[in-house]
Amino acid sequence: MGVLWLLYTLTIRNIADLAGNVMNDSTFNFTYGINPQYHVATIAELRAKWTTALDPNANTSDNTIYKLTGDAVVTAINSSYRNQIFIQDATAAIVIDNTADNTTNGPAILTNIVQGDKINSIYGSLTNYYGHLQLVVKQPSYTKIAEYAEVNPIVVTLAQLNDNNYMNSIQSQLIKINSVRFENPPATSFANNTYYKLRQGEVIQDSAVWTHIFNVLVGTIPTTNKDITGVNKITRNTYCIIPRKDTDIKEPVSIASVGDFNAAIYPNPVQDLLTVQANNQIKNIEIFNMFGQRIHIQQGNSNVHHLNVSDLSSGVYMLKLTSSNGFTTSKFVKR
Repeated sequence: MGVLWLLYTLTIRNIADLAGNVMNDSTFNFTYGINPQYHVATIAELRAKWTTALDPNANTSDNTIYKLTGDAVVTAINSSYRNQIFIQDATAAIVIDNTADNTTNGPAILTNIVQGDKINSIYGSLTNYYGHLQLVVKQPSYTKIAEYAEVNPIVVTLAQLNDNNYMNSIQSQLIKINSVRFENPPATSFANNTYYKLRQGEVIQDSAVWTHIFNVLVGTIPTTNKDITGVNKITRNTYCIIPRKDTDIKEPVSIASVGDFNAAIYPNPVQDLLTVQANNQIKNIEIFNMFGQRIHIQQGNSNVHHLNVSDLSSGVYMLKLTSSNGFTTSKFVKR
């Protein structure tokens, strides 16, 4: 792999000779080479270049120029604050600081990019911006590979949102929290730059939703359980989910209920431990394979259950939960 050479132009104006005579502007061209050791194929590899802890009380940069050579998908664009662009690949995610100067709303360096674009060949330096790792771009250079690529959000629980170690590991990624309710909102309608409290089962989390950087949520705050999708960002030294648009707040999916009984299951897909939370005590839990064969049954008397599904083969399964008020069914995917 060869060195990446960047061409710069330097213009010197208002110069004079020793006698004080004003001279013509002088322009110089020079190149700057990026050593192949600073070429990174994935965002995880790029994030690994930052070798110290992400300090939530500091704003520091390593001043090294890196080139991201691999493909990444644009998951969100924040045009109201530093023209930020959130990108993600199969390994990790990062937010791009996309301004040409140090002002809050400077001109964008990377332009003509929309959510869903798949891009590569981005270069810039890494900055710890109060606990959030950013790629600060230096030149308006990138390559668009495709449009409208899909990224599936990672399903997290409200309790995990409060686990900074875990959320650090998926920082800037697209996440989803299933079956949550806005708890005691300050008003009946959404407002910009406002934090909202969420409830998921018995778990309540302050400052779980933030409406600052996209400024798109409008209308009445829902009073029933919703599934919320958004980017994962640290602020106030805690993590929050930031919806990108109104449609990121949806009715819970894949739940069929009979009677006054509903439940949330997560994570989905699941690797080992599946958590079930219901609005009533769960009396019976059954798991069926896609042939309709019941492969697991257990009794219970709690609103929350943790099922070890590590022994199940990869595939799609049906979960049936029964309470004294009815039953609910839902599909889950075992990785």
